[in-house]
Amino acid sequence: MLIVTVLFVWAGNVLGENSDGENRKGLVINEVLINPDGSDNKEGDESSYEWIELKNLSRESINVGLWEVRMGIYVPLNLLKSPIPPGGFILIYAGKGENRNLDFSENNTAHVFMNKSGSQLGDSKGDISLYSSSSHNKETIVDYVVYGSEPSSPTNHNHALDGRIWKKDSFVEISDSGYSIELKSKEKYDASDWKHGANEGGTPGKDNSPEKANDKNCTDICSDDVRINEVLANPSGEESKDEFIELYNSSDEDICLGGWKLYDLSLKESFESDGIDKGYFLKTSDFIEGEGYLVIRRERFKFSLHNSDDEAVYLRDMCGNFIFDTGIFNGSGIAEDFSYGFDGDKWRWGERSEGERNVFQKNTESKYSIPGKAYVDVYADFEIKTKSGGKNQIKITWDFGDGHRSYKAKTRHKYDKKGEYVGSVKVVDGPEVTVKEFKIKVGNYPHPDVTITAINPNPVGKDSELETITIKNKSKKKINLLGWSIATGWDKLVNHPIREDFEIKAGKEKDLTREHSAFSLNNKKTKIELRYPDGEVAYKKRYKNEDGIEEGTVYEKVDGEWKWVADATSEKSIKSINPNEEKENLNLNNQSLIIDNGVALEDIGKYSENETADIFELVAYKELEIPARESDDPQVLGARALWVDEKGFYRFGRDYQDHPHYAIVFVKKISSNANVGINLLLNHFSK
Repeated sequence: MLIVTVLFVWAGNVLGENSDGENRKGLVINEVLINPDGSDNKEGDESSYEWIELKNLSRESINVGLWEVRMGIYVPLNLLKSPIPPGGFILIYAGKGENRNLDFSENNTAHVFMNKSGSQLGDSKGDISLYSSSSHNKETIVDYVVYGSEPSSPTNHNHALDGRIWKKDSFVEISDSGYSIELKSKEKYDASDWKHGANEGGTPGKDNSPEKANDKNCTDICSDDVRINEVLANPSGEESKDEFIELYNSSDEDICLGGWKLYDLSLKESFESDGIDKGYFLKTSDFIEGEGYLVIRRERFKFSLHNSDDEAVYLRDMCGNFIFDTGIFNGSGIAEDFSYGFDGDKWRWGERSEGERNVFQKNTESKYSIPGKAYVDVYADFEIKTKSGGKNQIKITWDFGDGHRSYKAKTRHKYDKKGEYVGSVKVVDGPEVTVKEFKIKVGNYPHPDVTITAINPNPVGKDSELETITIKNKSKKKINLLGWSIATGWDKLVNHPIREDFEIKAGKEKDLTREHSAFSLNNKKTKIELRYPDGEVAYKKRYKNEDGIEEGTVYEKVDGEWKWVADATSEKSIKSINPNEEKENLNLNNQSLIIDNGVALEDIGKYSENETADIFELVAYKELEIPARESDDPQVLGARALWVDEKGFYRFGRDYQDHPHYAIVFVKKISSNANVGINLLLNHFSK
């Protein structure tokens, strides 16, 4: 009869006070460890066990012989040998073990084991219910807590809502791995009655952790004065312990951080996409002094910071606002103990300096040469010039956007498909990492219309210096043959790139020499191909003379037909000289132009004014040799050379070779103006 009376008094007291909304007294769910650190419920390791703690808040002993707790399954409490004393605890473990102290004789705490393996409490959501009877309904449910979100099985949840011991759409936020959730009051019968424990592993069988485990008068506020200041993802020590996240308070007021949360990139993405919130809860004991630092190591926040893949860290205040983040960073190639820190303006790599002002080296100096366009199958040039901000060996990584990379500061790359590519160049200067993105548009190389109009394989003099291939630009725009090539040979052609700028104006011709391309022309036969940079053939020509090509003859196209003709003394060659434009079919390199001795002195000056300009341009361009007459004293006149000095004056010089012919002109049609100038010079020396 006594037992019945005690139960009736206690139960009536609880239910009556619940209905009135007053503070509850009696047996309550006091603390829950939802997610122990590591694997859940490893046999023999009680630190890995999930557990709930019941506490008697009343001033009387409570007999719970008919009561049951649901934590995944229903656990009857009839195995207890004594009523629960005032302030006494019942710890119910999900793992395997032997029940002990069921009479509360030691420390007022009984230990009950469910003897299960594997997780019994959901890590992301779940609920725990306490009933005063083996009949489970809204009348017998005594206490309840739900976390994460609405549980998969709504039965117990509905009992709590109908019994008015829990409010709809209220869920306790999940604590961090290894930390419990704790009852702080019984005032509102919702999630606000609960908090996150400040002690790792919880406080089983003891009073819950205090609201503030420090004596600082800090303020619970939502403030953007707190920021992430430094992140170390690659420590020299043990990563699972020594990785850290540092916070900084820029205000002069101490700020409490209980209820604030930290996320890495994957946790943030999961929260935004699936609504699953597994961010790390800062504890009620966490506070940050004005203008002070708080260093939180991985042994607390648990999630791993990637040091070779994309990573980011986010800070969320107690109001649910994401107020600061690092942005996405990648520590690939960064040495140990270099951290990612905020310099007040941007994020940079520097030396680890937890708890102190961040330390950075000088910025790396970089100059980039990156093309905006390129052509399929044509090499494009990329270059970066750098100067270290410290004394580091700089590492360069080009990513061309097509799956290919280069690690040289100056490099070339060939794209094999058209399109627009997004590439980047990464500069690692010790702790300083900069990444510059670029876009490059790749198309097919244009094929302007060009032809070969003359070939000079056996010039008078050294072949290596005087061989030429005359190329005509038949397009309507000026072209540059830099990057093109000349292929020569017979059975097998050898490619010779044009290594320097070689511009030809629209409709003009120009002689290509070995100064621009290291080709070689055989004196009997050669196949020649002029190739675009993409390897396609722009023009090809061949010549063959097994008896050998006569020295000083040029293979050129005349009136649509290819013929062997005289070299630079031909009428065509002389008339085309214009030093302000491309030469047409003329090779004067290292040669003196000899006046034909078949032209008499009196023929000088019989040509037009327009052709006079050609003569002076020819004189200005190359040295001219004028042989003496037989009547001249070789020691007085001899063979003379006419040239233009550095001041623009025409000068004669002596050539001591003996020439058996008279001084004559080298061209038909010289104007009267040319006649006057040249006759004055000749008359002066023939007196």
